[in-house]
Amino acid sequence: MPAQNEQKIGVAPVDPRGQFLAVAPHEITAQIAPSLMRLPFSENRPAFVPSKDIEQHAERITGEVVPHIMKGVARFAQREGLGSDSLVTADRQQAWLWAVKGSKYNAIYNVSRKEAAEGLDFVRRNADVIDAIGSFIDAHGGVAPIANYALHGYVHGFDAEQGRQVRTSKRSIPRTAIQGYDQDTLVVKPGHFLDTDPATSFDTPDEIHDWHDLSHILAASSSQGAFGVKYHDGLNDLDKYFRDLTHGMGMQDASGPLFSDGLLFTQLSRPVFEAYEGQRLPDGSPRYNYDQIRRLIAQELFAYLGGSHALLHPGVGREIQAGRPIDPLELAVLEQNKRFERRAAEVETNMFVRGTPEGTRGKPERDPLLPLTRSQRIARIAELDDDPLYFEARNLTRHRAHEDALGQFAGYLLVRKKAEIAGATPDTDRATLTEDVHLLEATVDFYQMDDLRGGKETNLYQLVGDIIDARRRRHA
Repeated sequence: MPAQNEQKIGVAPVDPRGQFLAVAPHEITAQIAPSLMRLPFSENRPAFVPSKDIEQHAERITGEVVPHIMKGVARFAQREGLGSDSLVTADRQQAWLWAVKGSKYNAIYNVSRKEAAEGLDFVRRNADVIDAIGSFIDAHGGVAPIANYALHGYVHGFDAEQGRQVRTSKRSIPRTAIQGYDQDTLVVKPGHFLDTDPATSFDTPDEIHDWHDLSHILAASSSQGAFGVKYHDGLNDLDKYFRDLTHGMGMQDASGPLFSDGLLFTQLSRPVFEAYEGQRLPDGSPRYNYDQIRRLIAQELFAYLGGSHALLHPGVGREIQAGRPIDPLELAVLEQNKRFERRAAEVETNMFVRGTPEGTRGKPERDPLLPLTRSQRIARIAELDDDPLYFEARNLTRHRAHEDALGQFAGYLLVRKKAEIAGATPDTDRATLTEDVHLLEATVDFYQMDDLRGGKETNLYQLVGDIIDARRRRHA
């Protein structure tokens, strides 16, 4: 049974025939949806990925990126005519490094709680210098060029170490994104990183990369590839529609797939999070904690996946609904993609701190680091406990809830499909029903990470491709 303060939630009930009824969000009492969400939620940090491994890989990756940051700093100093003496001592180089790490680039401050605590003594002793450098970087537009150069240079030189490689994928990776396959392999799109010098990224004033990509590399490295991109080869082989489900095209104006990861995560789940997170009790304390909000968002998205439950799309300023339930093929593709995204979000705080994005997704007033100087930011980060800041919680809670909705809906559909088989008539398409059941079983196991616990790695992309090929052959 839901807790007393969880009863008023916007989840579409189901009539006896199993059809979702259209209702406005936040206006009804859910009676059916919680009972449909019977599966245990997938673990946040699975035991088969030890915390010490995550910490060790985070430290390694951070250390490997630092030389590229400093090359970007040297290029910036040269561009601004500072002269070689600006970086002549080890302390001065460290001051520049902390000034860059304390900068916000694509909503991220590239310093972890642990890293800040370990460097706090140096930062306090050199606070005036670090803050002066930070002000100079801001005044001369240096944040983006230095970070652009650092991430480009990290990829460009990654395979210089023996045993390492950089692979390419043409379809399933954004042009300037970096993804980790395993500890010794990165995957990027051909062209940008490998065919151009990092100087081209330095000369671009926009924030074209993302520190967040390092968390994907961390997730892949610490899990021996289980949370990496090795399955994107299977995704590449699928029809464009299924690839589009994992991308963000058309999410801003709802012109793309109505079950896409970008639409559900970036557009639809954020207003739901903000609606519940903003509720307060009479004494001013939060009405819901983040675990409760996770469950509430999962139920909202679960209902949306049913096809008739409307959710607010802030990009278009109105509620939208899918108009039909999600099918098993779409569900499997999205679940595999969500494992990749969610598991990187789970390890983010081992690498950095998330701040306010720019534009309409941002809330500058909820970012306590934004108005501080560089040294003050480092000191504040060093004092943080394990509790997430607002934007960290907004990101991770929604990723968890999104995967919960997909996994729980797979379990719900599995029950429905098995019932259809049990009541099948002679003219029932048993082959299609059987394929659906097997795929949904694999999707539920994948959501629970039973494949990884059993020492194997299920590839839902390939299972979907095999089913599509089989159906085309039957109907040829």
